[in-house]
Amino acid sequence: MKVFGLDIRKVIVAFLVTFAILTGGRIAAYHVQVERPMEAFLRSRADVAAWQIMPATGSASDLEVRVKLKDVRDLQAAYLQIQDGITRATGRVSRLIIEDTRTGQLSDAYRRMRFAVEEAMARGTFRDMAKAIDALAAEAGLERWNVYVDSRNVYLQLHEGAHYLYEVIPRKDATASGGVVGGDQRAASVPWQSPFTGCGLR
Repeated sequence: MKVFGLDIRKVIVAFLVTFAILTGGRIAAYHVQVERPMEAFLRSRADVAAWQIMPATGSASDLEVRVKLKDVRDLQAAYLQIQDGITRATGRVSRLIIEDTRTGQLSDAYRRMRFAVEEAMARGTFRDMAKAIDALAAEAGLERWNVYVDSRNVYLQLHEGAHYLYEVIPRKDATASGGVVGGDQRAASVPWQSPFTGCGLR
């Protein structure tokens, strides 16, 4: 069939071929420029158990990277090193979500500690927060716990047996100034549920 002297079938075929080439080129470029270097970096990290890469939703970040951390000694150092490594590897700002293996006991302990964390972020009373967390963790019978503070986040980790809870809580002043690492990080630490499909495993 021809319209204005053009063979419609040939036009359609040419369009589909061009579209396929452009789409394939974008996918190939994404794989080479983003997925491959990010996976190489994450695979090199002894503290990373698994990961998943996906488009970010509801934030200014380009990507959302979900990382299951192993049992680490210093959550703050691990988080910042991974965030920085992802940015360096891909040249993109990514929203980093930390997975953990929290239990009901750890979640209950965290809920009791959250008041002290919020109060400290509002008033700057971080020494009092640390003392309150120590007391609540000891009361809960936890084996190990740590809390760290920098200009952007409060990093809280709780350990009991083979299970651990990681929370990266943005400070309100950092959020207001747009200084939160990787976009909106509130509720950015969640329990590990199942191995990711297509992720790296160590």
